[in-house]
Amino acid sequence: MHAKRPTLEDVLFLSALLVGGLVRFVALGSAPLDDSEAGLGLLAWRLAQGEEVVLPGQPAYLLLTRGLFELFGPTNFLARFWPALAGCGLIGAAWFLRDQLGRKRSLLFAFFLALDPILVGTSRHAGSQMLAITSLAWMVAAGWRGRSALAGVFAGLGLLCGAAFWPGIIATGVVLWLLRAEMAIYWREVLNPKAILSWGAASFLFLGTAFLTEPRGLSAAASGLVEYFRGWVVPAGISAPRLMGVLFAYDLPAFLFGGVGLVRALREGRRCWQMIGLWGAGLLVLILAWPTRSVFDVAWLVVPSLAFGAYALAVPFLLEWDEHLPALGQAAITAGLGFYILYSLLRVPLQTVAGSPVVAEYALRMIIALVMIFAVSALVAWGWSLRPVWSGFRRAGVLLLGLLWVSALFHSMGVSRHPWAELLREVPRVQDADLVTKIVGQIQQWRPDPHAPLQIAVLEMDRPSIRWLLRGYSQVLFTSVLETESRPEIILTPDDVSVELGSAYRGQELTWTLTPAWSLVAPNEWLRWLFFRDVAVEGQEASRIILWVRADAFPGGLSGAIPAEGQPSQGSSQN
Repeated sequence: MHAKRPTLEDVLFLSALLVGGLVRFVALGSAPLDDSEAGLGLLAWRLAQGEEVVLPGQPAYLLLTRGLFELFGPTNFLARFWPALAGCGLIGAAWFLRDQLGRKRSLLFAFFLALDPILVGTSRHAGSQMLAITSLAWMVAAGWRGRSALAGVFAGLGLLCGAAFWPGIIATGVVLWLLRAEMAIYWREVLNPKAILSWGAASFLFLGTAFLTEPRGLSAAASGLVEYFRGWVVPAGISAPRLMGVLFAYDLPAFLFGGVGLVRALREGRRCWQMIGLWGAGLLVLILAWPTRSVFDVAWLVVPSLAFGAYALAVPFLLEWDEHLPALGQAAITAGLGFYILYSLLRVPLQTVAGSPVVAEYALRMIIALVMIFAVSALVAWGWSLRPVWSGFRRAGVLLLGLLWVSALFHSMGVSRHPWAELLREVPRVQDADLVTKIVGQIQQWRPDPHAPLQIAVLEMDRPSIRWLLRGYSQVLFTSVLETESRPEIILTPDDVSVELGSAYRGQELTWTLTPAWSLVAPNEWLRWLFFRDVAVEGQEASRIILWVRADAFPGGLSGAIPAEGQPSQGSSQN
């Protein structure tokens, strides 16, 4: 018997998986861990070392990452490995449901999941959010396909993801309750409840205890549910307008085409798509109503939006044979002039005053381009019909929105001139961690015995990101007061803390974190931010530190500023 040869559809699904893996894993460890990521990374590292720690309510990420740290050691890449792998797994769920969703729609859905900016950004962030989304997606997909054991395994894994899992499972439960009459029949005839419960319990037990080596994981999983419900009475999350701003800034195409697909699915009365729409509506209500919402919770809303976007775009362009050429011409001219209008908008300097000659000149150019678009549209409608006109507008819109989507994708990957200026971020991005690592490494190598422990003191900066950066050094003291007789070789202090070190130390100011002051970003600056992440200097908030090195730690007891290689990042200077 000959093995089944892969079809074009199989190759395309595999291509979506490879592309999704590429955008998630490339340079995954290049960006330093911020405070929220480093806090989880430190817990996993302490678990790997056998220390007694109190586990928060997301044991799945911590125990899985602990295993990697035990095998390979703690790195930025491994701290983000499981979320990135889970993001790739979400693409596989679209392939698993190709018969239920429709093959063309599921293929588009797979590529959308692979390249979505919010899902890529969430997959490249250390935490449980993407693990929770993928676990629920596979649980639902397996249940839909009647794979009871697989559904139970992912249900158990999802429960170990903590508070991030509960919005999705509650929305799913609401949908199932509303469809309880249909689900009762499906539950009896297709699914095996005993298999779901037994495999779910086994998954929860063995994964939650890291195969019976860490029993505290089970209690941590229970605290995840407590954390979720506590979040309803202890508001500490981002604002709802900020959350919706993230959705529009990164996924406007998915939102627009998803809306079109939702309307079409409701009009056509597709039952499974109505369930997906109901599930998305439940997620939207739960996330916006939950006071402790995270910026990465928006990833839940992206999944149904992309599904309906695939539903909308899978419909072919229905044209007569002689209408394809004018439709393509209409699309090309509209897209070209649209690019020109966008280019003109981006060319206006940020600080230009309204009503100035520069603004008037660019406004005139854009008006002329708009007039040309309408003129060409009128000629096509007069020569043929309105159908190629609307088809051309649709194709041009897909192209322009696709450009915006690809731009957001690269920004979410950190491929940007200003990677710190991202809305899809809970805490400020760490800037000069690599420079601190380089300087500390140089001081270590310059010592008479490079293998002897390096003495480092950190004053009034007990931050997870700094602890993670210095995790490889055994003699690091975090304190608020430096004793008089203490003379460590390296001292880290905030730039606003006065320390009497005299001439025995030389220091350099570095930018530790940098973030936009979003409330100060002017309306005319948002378009340039959308494409280039440009933010005026007045709209930046920086946290700076001073790295002090004892003068006799330099080769030959040199005095003067630290001879670091390369140039410090924005805001750095020598003292």
